[in-house]
Amino acid sequence: MNVAIAESFYKSLSELTREEQDQVRETVFLFLQNPKHPSIKWHKLRKKGFSSIYVNLDLRIILYEGREVYILVYVDHHDDA
Repeated sequence: MNVAIAESFYKSLSELTREEQDQVRETVFLFLQNPKHPSIKWHKLRKKGFSSIYVNLDLRIILYEGREVYILVYVDHHDDA
């Protein structure tokens, strides 16, 4: 499985605080090692192919799951994501 990171992900990441960015990077690193790691909590979204993974109780990474690729699309606080 391949992983791609959209420009929109980098843009939304840059708008978070330094501490939040560090937390997101840790989650992304774990995800890159093993997308199905048991500590990564997934939530399927209504739009087909899209899911969110939890960074912490507040931050979410939005991603698209294709046949051969995961695309990290966006990251933000829960209500905004």
